[in-house]
Amino acid sequence: PAPAIGQPETEFIEIFYRSNKVIQLEDFILADPSKEVILPEQLILPGAYLILYEIGTADFSALGPSLPLQDFPGRGNTRDRITLLSPDGLIINQVEYSIEWYQSSTKVNGGYTLELIAPERPCTLASNWIGSDDPKGGTPGQVNSVFSSDLDLEGPALVRATIESEQNIGLQFAEALDEMSALTTENFVLEGIAINSTTFDPSTPQLLTLNLAAPLQAGIIYNLDIQTTLTDCQGNENL
Repeated sequence: PAPAIGQPETEFIEIFYRSNKVIQLEDFILADPSKEVILPEQLILPGAYLILYEIGTADFSALGPSLPLQDFPGRGNTRDRITLLSPDGLIINQVEYSIEWYQSSTKVNGGYTLELIAPERPCTLASNWIGSDDPKGGTPGQVNSVFSSDLDLEGPALVRATIESEQNIGLQFAEALDEMSALTTENFVLEGIAINSTTFDPSTPQLLTLNLAAPLQAGIIYNLDIQTTLTDCQGNENL
């Protein structure tokens, strides 16, 4: 947040609630890799924004609905992972950002927030974020300055495949995968070798490892067929 451009000089996280139902955030969990914070009682309305920040550091209430927290998890300036979980531990949303997401050699020096571009394209990860275009450095409590209404209608395209070991193939996709779909071995067919299982980590949902029943052999070309039933985090199929 420093040097301040036009926003309070303190860290904040903004939640945009896309659902059409009112929800109570009490006992939801805000977490980074080192700390978890239990949210207090707080209603959030459909289509509303909510600003989360540490109590006593600033006052965002004039900018919109806000929720000061007693033990706000600090944000890393170059990279970090932010996770919102339901009271029973289900991941509601997760962002593992890096400073490269700013796409600006000026804004990385401080004072500008990272903004989500298209709320209806949550599976597109890094390509859906950029430094704020607002002259104040950010838009807490308001529509993001880079907002787009684009929809995600595309399935998870494969970016690259790498051999991690004789019996493991790593796959990287352009979008976050649906966890159940990623863990369904029938969604992947490797010519000549059965696939025992897949390894998927929700913290890196664009990555997947295929665990093979037998070692890959040198000098052989293997064809990997990814079924259309593999879906991204919104249910779009691989076409």
